[in-house]
Amino acid sequence: MHSFTLFVVILPAILSVCHGAAFSPPECVGDIKEFPNCEKADAIARKCSNLPKQETIKCFCTQDLLNAYVGCKGEFRQCALGNSFDSASDDQIALWQDTCGPYLPKDITTPVAPTATRTLDDDACKSAVESCAQLSQSITSCSSAYTKPAELTSCRCQESLVSLASACDVNGRQSCVGVMLTTSNIWEFRNCEAATSILQSSKVDHCELYQWGVND
Repeated sequence: MHSFTLFVVILPAILSVCHGAAFSPPECVGDIKEFPNCEKADAIARKCSNLPKQETIKCFCTQDLLNAYVGCKGEFRQCALGNSFDSASDDQIALWQDTCGPYLPKDITTPVAPTATRTLDDDACKSAVESCAQLSQSITSCSSAYTKPAELTSCRCQESLVSLASACDVNGRQSCVGVMLTTSNIWEFRNCEAATSILQSSKVDHCELYQWGVND
């Protein structure tokens, strides 16, 4: 029901475009759907992995592969909306440089990885995840305690639960995903009178968050 937490779970994938490992695109917080540089680095690494030493060096130690590794770092930044995977990317690039260093031409250059088009507010997202978890627990408690529709609605429309719904589904989506969610799609705002005052009191903050999500 409250699926926002799916967007902010720590990404489970790790950068694995070396040693011939097949690259699998991770689930992302950002809007990126394609990883051409990661896929290119993976394809080159797999192509080079079973060649004789001199051919491997010639295949693997190229500007083309370095560019792909750095581009892949940028794609992961866009995926995570931040630098969460920089360490793994930097380790991979450093390993490549250590391995290929003696064989690289003098004119080889290390490009700069692109930054994410917007960044994730970690503190705001952690707070939103906590609100989502509390809301889910409260809804479960209401459903266990009441079976009559009117009583269940009354339980779920407590001001504390409506506040949690606002923090989870409204603030959370705007600050973490950059999505302006229509409150009529949220059960609490569709069914609870308490939602009106809560929405009004936080309206300014919501607008500021939306601006940040779009323009940062």
